[in-house]
Amino acid sequence: MNSSNVITKKEAQRQMNELAETLDGLNQLVFKLKERKRFVPYPPEWFDIVYLASILAYFFCGLLSYVFAPNTDNENKAITSKK
Repeated sequence: MNSSNVITKKEAQRQMNELAETLDGLNQLVFKLKERKRFVPYPPEWFDIVYLASILAYFFCGLLSYVFAPNTDNENKAITSKK
């Protein structure tokens, strides 16, 4: 396996935290724009779509980090059970 494609759980958690901060900022921006009722070139229903899309992106990235993060506990159990 190519080691450049493998990331540690700590790195995956750091990336998830950065994504969460970005999505929180996006959600705050959407909320502020809704509160101010500023003119925007697209219908207000799209704010809800952007909000839901950000939640889905956060969930999807969390799922990816869970699937692709190395699971050292199970590997260690497998090694010890072979002895």
